[in-house]
Amino acid sequence: MNELLSLSQSHKKQGIVVDTNILLLLIVGLTDVNCITSFKRTAQFTNEDYYVLQNALSLFDVHLVTPHILSEASNLMGHSASPPPPVLRANLRQIIFQCKEFVRESAVLAQRREFLQFGIADAGIAELATGGAVVLTDDSQLYHYLSGVGGSAVNFNHLRTYAKDL
Repeated sequence: MNELLSLSQSHKKQGIVVDTNILLLLIVGLTDVNCITSFKRTAQFTNEDYYVLQNALSLFDVHLVTPHILSEASNLMGHSASPPPPVLRANLRQIIFQCKEFVRESAVLAQRREFLQFGIADAGIAELATGGAVVLTDDSQLYHYLSGVGGSAVNFNHLRTYAKDL
């Protein structure tokens, strides 16, 4: 948590971008925190993790998304029985209106070195990270990569562990 606090002070205005799984945690938590453990894509998280995420996001003035992250999240929620996809998408809509969307042409992102290793959504995330935004992810490979190339990244699993130890 100290790492995130420090980054939030120096990157508060540049913002924070959440990776797809973390965005899904936010969406499902906004819908019904009791569904977090039963929704396939958030089953690894707990109700407490949703509150840890809310606290983390509150440290930043700007919340960033990309069209690719939004598409991934929208597609992954499409097969949910509970909560139903229209309810999840209503909360995704709410998030979209509250966030700043970073748009970069796919052809530009496909030229980034991260594209071949991680895919188009993470290439966009890498561009944001190298541009000053903080990335919150549960993807340890992406986290280590971004940290290694000088991007600001926080592994959500570290935040979870820290919160449980308090």
